[in-house]
Amino acid sequence: GSPCDVRLTLTSKRGDSVIVSLQIQDNGQAFNPVASDEPDLSLSLDERKVGGLGIHLTRSVMDNIHYEHRDSLNQTTVSKTIRV
Repeated sequence: GSPCDVRLTLTSKRGDSVIVSLQIQDNGQAFNPVASDEPDLSLSLDERKVGGLGIHLTRSVMDNIHYEHRDSLNQTTVSKTIRV
């Protein structure tokens, strides 16, 4: 497999919160997970297409998701503001 670079960043905000950002970068085939369709959760498991639940979970938990393909690299960044 291709090597990937993972970075975790904590950024203080005013008041009592921090922004947690996770950036994943790899040189694999271009794939924009943000552009994928939402899975139809009303269907039974047997009726659903395989895939899509990971990005669905990420969308429901994180505040922001950003994907970019630049210089032959995939870069996906997710972030969440957390009150401390």
